[in-house]
Amino acid sequence: MKKISEKILPLSNLDYPETLAFRIESEAEKMYRDGWFFTHSSTDELMENIVLFFERET
Repeated sequence: MKKISEKILPLSNLDYPETLAFRIESEAEKMYRDGWFFTHSSTDELMENIVLFFERET
């Protein structure tokens, strides 16, 4: 059975895309160390946040 987890990151700092990219990469690496695998990402309806989706076997 698979477990699913979501991480929400605000897109408030669009003036600095490098910062956003670093935050996404850091979150993905942290989740990977905990046994989670990145599956996909999307923005919320108002495009205020990016949502990262992860899953792992239970």
